[in-house]
Amino acid sequence: MKKTLPKACVASLNPEQSEIARLNKIIEALMNRAERSMSRQGSDFSLFQTALTLEETVKARTQALEDALRENEKINRTLYRTTQAMEQEIVERIRTQEALTESESRYRSVTEAALDAIVTFDARNIIAYVNPTVQTIFGNDQQELIGSPIEKLLPSLKEKQINLAEYLATHKARHYREHFELTGYHHDGFAIDLELSFGEFQSTKRRFFTAIARDVSERKKAERLRQGEYEVLEMIAAGSPLEDVLSTLCSLIDQHISDCRTSIMLLDHGGRHVATAISPGMPPDYNRLLSGLVIGPSSGSCGTAMYRKSPVIVPDIEASPLWKDARHVAKEFNFAACWSTPILTPAGKVLGSFAVYHSQVHEPSLREREVVASAVHLAGIVIQRGQAEERISYMAHHDALTGLPNRTLLQDRIEQAIALAQRKQSQTAVMLIDLDRFKAVNDSLGHHMGDKLLQQVAASLQRCIRRSDNLARLGGDEFVICLPDVKENDGVVQVAEKIITELKQPFLLDDVELRIGTSIGISLFPADGDNPYELLRAADTAMYAAKQKGRGNFQFFTSALNQAAHNHLELITELRKAIDMKEFELYFQPIVHLASGQIIAAESLLRWNHPRKGIVSPGDFISTLEETGLIVSVGEWVLDSACQQISQWSKEGRPAVPLSVNLSAMQFYQGNVINTVRKALERHNLHPNLLSLEFTEAVFFDESEDIIQAMHDLKDLGIKLALDDFGTGYSSLSYLQRFPVDKLKIDRRFIPNAKQGTGNTNIIKSIIQLAQSLDLVSVAEGVETMEQLQLVHEMGCNEVQGFLFSRPLPSEEFMRLLEAGPQLV
Repeated sequence: MKKTLPKACVASLNPEQSEIARLNKIIEALMNRAERSMSRQGSDFSLFQTALTLEETVKARTQALEDALRENEKINRTLYRTTQAMEQEIVERIRTQEALTESESRYRSVTEAALDAIVTFDARNIIAYVNPTVQTIFGNDQQELIGSPIEKLLPSLKEKQINLAEYLATHKARHYREHFELTGYHHDGFAIDLELSFGEFQSTKRRFFTAIARDVSERKKAERLRQGEYEVLEMIAAGSPLEDVLSTLCSLIDQHISDCRTSIMLLDHGGRHVATAISPGMPPDYNRLLSGLVIGPSSGSCGTAMYRKSPVIVPDIEASPLWKDARHVAKEFNFAACWSTPILTPAGKVLGSFAVYHSQVHEPSLREREVVASAVHLAGIVIQRGQAEERISYMAHHDALTGLPNRTLLQDRIEQAIALAQRKQSQTAVMLIDLDRFKAVNDSLGHHMGDKLLQQVAASLQRCIRRSDNLARLGGDEFVICLPDVKENDGVVQVAEKIITELKQPFLLDDVELRIGTSIGISLFPADGDNPYELLRAADTAMYAAKQKGRGNFQFFTSALNQAAHNHLELITELRKAIDMKEFELYFQPIVHLASGQIIAAESLLRWNHPRKGIVSPGDFISTLEETGLIVSVGEWVLDSACQQISQWSKEGRPAVPLSVNLSAMQFYQGNVINTVRKALERHNLHPNLLSLEFTEAVFFDESEDIIQAMHDLKDLGIKLALDDFGTGYSSLSYLQRFPVDKLKIDRRFIPNAKQGTGNTNIIKSIIQLAQSLDLVSVAEGVETMEQLQLVHEMGCNEVQGFLFSRPLPSEEFMRLLEAGPQLV
């Protein structure tokens, strides 16, 4: 770009240049003149000299002029650069101003469009600026707020005596990174929950603060609602009463929805009537009025909602036909609008309804519907949980089969009866009732028939007692009756006799007539105990005494029975210890073949080598083993020990005598007999024909396919089976034909009184003949005299055993007897 001097500078140099030009012209004229003179006259020195002098002057002035021009050029360049810098600064200032204007416009746009209220105030807490949202949130006009104190929007500051500007100035580091929650107030007077953040800036040596306020009222409501729901759930988890939990839920919704009162109605078990109404915000008369209300298509908002299984909204009760029969109720309680939502289970069953009442005509908003929907869901959880707990509580305190109270509830009832007896100075009777021969019914007809019998027995017992008496089932075939406030024992006796008579009557189960009976033990407060445990224990002891006396009777508890019960408990403890300490051992009684007179086998008999009492006979403890179930493990030990003994004799080179082992019926029902026998044979490498198993007729009470199959499986193993104590139980040809029995052992109780022509003799003869007809071996047990031996021999009995030949002997003594041959004792 070509640079030019400013016009002012050029104008200032023109006069000097004109003077130089004029002198140059004079010099040029003089030189010309001198030159002409010299050519004419030869010389004009003075004129020439003058011309030279003028020329020097012109040069000097020309040089000065050039220097001035150069200096002026420098000035012009400096001035040019200054001018350019000024122009650039002006441009930058213009740009900056435009940016500031744009920024301010953008800031105003943001603040005016912001959903949060933005308020600027100075160090004196005077408002300098508010955005339009302030009017939306607080309801105040923007202009009227300018110049007002900040407390106009935040009165809580004044209440708490807080100088906001001063506080922010002294806590600068904190307010930049934290949010504050304060309560503001709308122009109309209602409170607003606010979340605030603050900033600070300086302007013309004045300090300003900017507050950004967000209306969090809805969020706070939601948080309070959620917190309330958590409290309801915590009440559920803590097991609070159902009505308390639902009452808390109603109060929660009352607080959340303005101008409303809520109510929860619960249906009865039939699902047709209102059982109860829960509404803490209503007068008690309202709840009583709704109790028993029948639901239907025009039963107000609630009854109709439950009937339809869908929400019913009535924004104006006065105009709704659903309320035509209940408008007087609405007026009495100041209801103008009501909307009700049914509370349903996931399966669609109606549990009740959740109703919201307003004192003004009102259509629920979307938010209100969402809140109520959440409350209905929570109410459903609460009610179902309450009903589940009620069912669990019922199941925990009642017998599932009969519906009678169980042991837990019975103990509570006995405690109440004891407290009553203490106040009235009377007695409490506890009767423990045990059914006779119930096990036979259960085993022979099946457990389903036994259950039906127990249900009928429960109904029969209920008919024998007063409404104030308590009947419970302990389990199995045991029932308990608690008679409170007993004046005389005669009343207890009358009840016991009535029960015995009632239970002697036949029971009809699926066209099968059954006769049972009962044994009853009775204890009395305060004589026999002062708490439920002691009274039940005493009654149980008395009941066992009744059974020992022939069943079908009742016995009162006595101190002698207490000693017997103590001895029984001590026996159980010692038996468990005997199993652990291996105190049991086997004795062997020979079985003699009548035709040859030879010992052909032996019966393995259990003995208890008691550390203090010595050898204890099985008659003293076998029944207890069966009662406690220990017979299963002891029976398995007997079987294994017998097999081990045969194997040991064989290894010692002694005769391999077949042994018979007694099996309890419980081993068939509870134990795996087949597997136990097979493992014992394999463990001791024993041939099955050396083992015989004996069992009583109790095994046949349940003629199930499992028992029959077990018998055949034992036969398939090569085991011989003997029916022990035949003739004393439910002797029947049918099970002898169905079960693969090899021997019939005549019960020893028939032998001692056996004489020609007596009843026992005829029974023995019949059994032997039955065995012969079925091709079974007959064995007479308990033969102790020659007359008895002669008698069974003449009747055709095959084998005998008894004290006539030998008492049960330990292994070594039995071997010596075997080697010496049988000798009559």
